[in-house]
Amino acid sequence: MNIKATKLKSYILVVICFLITLGQNAFASNEEQKDRKNYIGMDVGIISQMIKSNHISFVSGYGDNAYAKNPLMYGIFAGHKFNDWLGVEVEYEAQNKKSRTAEVTFMPGLMTLPPPNSPITLATEVRTEHVLLLLHGTVYRFHKKPNANIWTQLGISYSQIRANQVDLSELMVPISFKQKKVIPVVKLGINYDWTNRVGFRLYAGWRHLSMLKPKSNENPTGNSQIKLKDGVNCAIGIYFKF
Repeated sequence: MNIKATKLKSYILVVICFLITLGQNAFASNEEQKDRKNYIGMDVGIISQMIKSNHISFVSGYGDNAYAKNPLMYGIFAGHKFNDWLGVEVEYEAQNKKSRTAEVTFMPGLMTLPPPNSPITLATEVRTEHVLLLLHGTVYRFHKKPNANIWTQLGISYSQIRANQVDLSELMVPISFKQKKVIPVVKLGINYDWTNRVGFRLYAGWRHLSMLKPKSNENPTGNSQIKLKDGVNCAIGIYFKF
């Protein structure tokens, strides 16, 4: 069985177990069922997204600094809370396009042009986008602060990366990369209802970005490839309930 498929199935099983666990709270009382609410909002934050280019090895000095890291992340979201314990959320997130000019070096014995251990200068750009479908569960409500709660979200993200790089020395042709994939996402955060209609949230999240490993569009069977590391992000947002 494919290892990646097995991991994805395991993650889906965790989501199902999470839903079952919250079920007893989700339908706790008829009074809570009357308190259904919709909300929309926006987030802004930072994600520790690291991209390495294998021109041609992912080690220090050989492509690990080719692409910009830790880009700004922003998102818009909409959700529905069935009650005080359970809800669903859909979100669109994107990292702003980041450009960088960096020197990278070819590993000895890998290429003849340029000569081994001689640096070349790459101009790179990268952008990622994500559409998330999340199960939202409240895990703790503050007794002294009833308008604040701790929550977690489990779900999937339809993620896309687009990148390109140009050799400013013109020894290599421009290369572009693009890939789309469904990956797992986990978030843990805190909500604070400022009023009955407006609130703020702060959260940290993890996403399995290392599943994205696009080959170059120009030569998909060649060695040119970029890889992402799993992303850890933190963000602050505002939401409006209706």
